[in-house]
Amino acid sequence: MINLLIKFTFLIFVITALTISDNCRAEDENSEAIRIATEYLMEVKKWKCGEFIADVDKINVIELKGKGSAKKDNIVVIRSLHKDDLHLKTPGGGKSLAIEVDTLKKKVISALHYQ
Repeated sequence: MINLLIKFTFLIFVITALTISDNCRAEDENSEAIRIATEYLMEVKKWKCGEFIADVDKINVIELKGKGSAKKDNIVVIRSLHKDDLHLKTPGGGKSLAIEVDTLKKKVISALHYQ
């Protein structure tokens, strides 16, 4: 009985460790995507630090069919809210962007204005 209890405890420990490591990896990828998007906003759009908030909107896993094999690209969509848009009377048409970041290639794929 004690042997079974030890095995069960070990199994719970392994499952917990794997879950935590998966969450840490996802958080690292999200942090990297936010960093890439922030650099894009500051270098390309010339936004200043403190003028915007960038956070993760959603994560897309896209499967591309190529010659004989499928490959997956992880796309993280970053919502960037510019402070000037906080005071608009109607939504859309402001400076805020939805930025798609490829976490494998570590670059911005697209930056689209909200409508």
